[in-house]
Amino acid sequence: MFPFREVFPGHCIGGLSGLATLPSRSSEADVYPKDFSVHPKDSRVILVGACDSSGEDQSGGLYRTSDGGQTWERIGRQGRQTFGGYFHPKFDGSIHMTLTEGAPGAGLWLPRDNGQTWEQFDGLPFSNIQRVVFDPRDDAVMYVTTFGGSVWRGPVVPRDE
Repeated sequence: MFPFREVFPGHCIGGLSGLATLPSRSSEADVYPKDFSVHPKDSRVILVGACDSSGEDQSGGLYRTSDGGQTWERIGRQGRQTFGGYFHPKFDGSIHMTLTEGAPGAGLWLPRDNGQTWEQFDGLPFSNIQRVVFDPRDDAVMYVTTFGGSVWRGPVVPRDE
């Protein structure tokens, strides 16, 4: 039998939509993991979106591991509620970071440099974004889900680029 092992410590009060959550280690900041994605070409590279645990806490953001969960680095933070990060399957270094539940401005952020600098994805008719899925037939198209507001289809980069 293949054993499960914890790769990202987290904490949750009461559970989130029936999803399993990871217990927090007392020596680390409490973060609430929301969603994750595994790099399409290297399963040791994983992104986890996490939200802050309280009003004063600012430990949430987008975290990345390159060693299968042994070490983690926060690569993005644009608001209290980072939902997730998603690798484009064809474009190395292209990550889409989503914010939800009261995002301060844009709910979708993009780097072109593997998470070193972030730019907001302007021109969306909504801000609370959860997941991103890339169209397998068209590299320039993605689908996004919003917090209770439908599934949307649109371009992978803002139209003005």
